[in-house]
Amino acid sequence: FNILKRVHKALLISVPLSKRGRLAGFCKDISIGYCSCHTIAYTAIQVAYSLKYGRIICSGLDLTGSCPRFYDESTSPMPSELSKDLFKILPFFTFMRKNVSDLNIFNLSDDTAIHYDIIPYITASELEDEIYYDKIV
Repeated sequence: FNILKRVHKALLISVPLSKRGRLAGFCKDISIGYCSCHTIAYTAIQVAYSLKYGRIICSGLDLTGSCPRFYDESTSPMPSELSKDLFKILPFFTFMRKNVSDLNIFNLSDDTAIHYDIIPYITASELEDEIYYDKIV
């Protein structure tokens, strides 16, 4: 990983010194690849950043595992593993916040496992006001 991050400056990776530590990363250029962390939302954020969106709004990014999967329409949906994987997932979001300074991201979920200092909360009405008054940055 250390060689890869030297070759590709857009690939941000934190390699732990011990086996007990957790690897975390974020890829600014999706053509190189992406860093996976047990949730498709993190991949989607990397794709949106790579496509140079000025602002990323996450809807349904709660990671609480209390909601069924939006794409599973069967009568017996697979249970979500999010609550068991949070200890693996949250360090990636923390890493993202600390290492991607130009990331302009917000969360519409008012019930989330991700602290608002990592991905700030924004209400739908705040978004609506910005669109109405043409104040989108």
